[in-house]
Amino acid sequence: MSPDQVRVVFERVAYQMVVAGWLRRYAFTAGVGHELTWRTEGAQKAMLLRDLGEKYRLSEDDLSPLYFQMACKGMGLPDGVSFPAIDIEVSAFWLLCVGELGLEGDGDGLLALVHIVTGWGPDAPSSGKRVE
Repeated sequence: MSPDQVRVVFERVAYQMVVAGWLRRYAFTAGVGHELTWRTEGAQKAMLLRDLGEKYRLSEDDLSPLYFQMACKGMGLPDGVSFPAIDIEVSAFWLLCVGELGLEGDGDGLLALVHIVTGWGPDAPSSGKRVE
């Protein structure tokens, strides 16, 4: 994927976060970068998703978020793919968030979501984010 294609996927997921009420606004400005204004509920979900991303190493491989979704749904995983035990609360939370954002089965969108909550989440060290 080219950098422009990646940015389009990130912008699509950020837009879905606005529609779902997770973000108040989202913008990308050349020379400034991504600017996100988080709503309280979205900030809370993003921090929990960030923790899941770290625990289950969801940014380790481009397909990890999609495979994690499959595991949360009880689907079989490809040979060589495994995750630590996933409890029912984790599965329910992940599937709720994926459903709210309309990312069911969207490998690129799920990967973008993981990168957004880890790189531009409400408590990430990056600039250009606020919680309102």
